Amino acid sequence: MKLLAVSTSCWSEVNREFYRRLNAEGWEVRIVIPSVWNFGGKTLAAEVRTSEDPTIEFLQPTNFHHRLYRLKNIKSVILNFKPEVIYYEGDPGSLMCAILGRIAKRGGIKLLALSNENLSQSPLAVVKREGKTQFFNALIKYALIQYSKSKIDCLLVINRDGLSFFQKLGFKKVVKTPLGFNENFFKIDTEKGIEVRDRLGISQDNIVVAYFGRLIYEKGLHLLIEALEKVDLHNFSLLIDKFSRYSDPYQQQVYDSIMNSSLKNNTVFIETQHLEIADYMNASDITILPSISTKTWLEQYGRVVPEAKACGSLVIVSNDGAPKDFFEEDYPFIFQSGSVDDLIEKIENAAITLKKSNYNRKINSEKTIMDFSLTAQIDVFKTVLNDFD
Repeated sequence: MKLLAVSTSCWSEVNREFYRRLNAEGWEVRIVIPSVWNFGGKTLAAEVRTSEDPTIEFLQPTNFHHRLYRLKNIKSVILNFKPEVIYYEGDPGSLMCAILGRIAKRGGIKLLALSNENLSQSPLAVVKREGKTQFFNALIKYALIQYSKSKIDCLLVINRDGLSFFQKLGFKKVVKTPLGFNENFFKIDTEKGIEVRDRLGISQDNIVVAYFGRLIYEKGLHLLIEALEKVDLHNFSLLIDKFSRYSDPYQQQVYDSIMNSSLKNNTVFIETQHLEIADYMNASDITILPSISTKTWLEQYGRVVPEAKACGSLVIVSNDGAPKDFFEEDYPFIFQSGSVDDLIEKIENAAITLKKSNYNRKINSEKTIMDFSLTAQIDVFKTVLNDFD
């Protein structure tokens, strides 16, 4: 199988493992990556190709807008490589997808795309959410979706809402896929957990409550801080990932709130690379993602949720957006979004559950790896391609 992948996420080498595994299985894989990209207002060069990576083409982007950028010389790369399948890790409502769709259609190449969307992108729905000033932008995006629709052989989506939305739009085939985590790193490792606690000066007897991910308002960390100030929980530590690659004024607000609260001496800030987070997840008893929705945003996936579950942490999430999809409907640790009182109750119940040893870390880890790891993602991808035969 000759696969050409176009990916902005593969700017970072840690996100190339999906293609490394396909390449190791005998696929002929080529990844096309922007040579530079913008993160948190900073333009940074893509991370270099490692010895484990498939062939990579680094192409210059015309801009850094996910919907409007183009990669220079992409047509030449496709014509020279002659792939059987193009996989665009991007939304159908983008100029890049429209360009790839036109090339694929003319060349008899199968085209797959990946969407993170979980909100309706019809112009009227966007105007209702965001106001009349967004009508023109919404119209362009919707036109791109409609143009790409006939060119895409299968659209992969990462949440239930996206599955429903794109099916209603009439795409040929829409399939839900996990954004797989690397199960070689995200797994239970008790010794690593003990080592991390010792290094951070956290007692092995303490309950460690953790937050991982970006420090932005929509992630709801301010709700967690308020809840932990009131919760009936003794001998606990709060572990927070700084995630400083993305700068946001909310970060300072969070820091000031903690420093001026009773949590000051209970909080440990950490800063890690992606795969190192697994060690800290192994040191955590309870991981919380208290997402809240706004008029323009709804949690699309919540990657840290399956990663923390795989490491044995008991995870609490809000009922807003996609994170609840990682659990059964009767999972007892989903709280009402925005409700500090309900979050407090869930934290206290989680602590009691752990104290009584009623949470089976091993079984929950194994099931999460089976359903949401890179292996699971690759299985979905292969099934889609096999259906074309």
